[in-house]
Amino acid sequence: MYAFSLSWPGEKLELSTVKPKKGSKIYMLGVKTPLKWEFKNDKLSIQLPARMQDPANRPCSHAWAFKITCEQVSN
Repeated sequence: MYAFSLSWPGEKLELSTVKPKKGSKIYMLGVKTPLKWEFKNDKLSIQLPARMQDPANRPCSHAWAFKITCEQVSN
């Protein structure tokens, strides 16, 4: 599944409709290393690296896509 953010999410992106597969890796498109994440209380929290808080270090300036391997998707 891909999640898109049309504005910079800050230090973390939180999603309440996605349940990632246990042990999977989550990536931001354009970034080679996986992002740290946790799933707690039915909420996915994806940590964004401190270096990306500077707009010059982001892979894009308009929208950000996150690749997530999921167990299930809620409506």
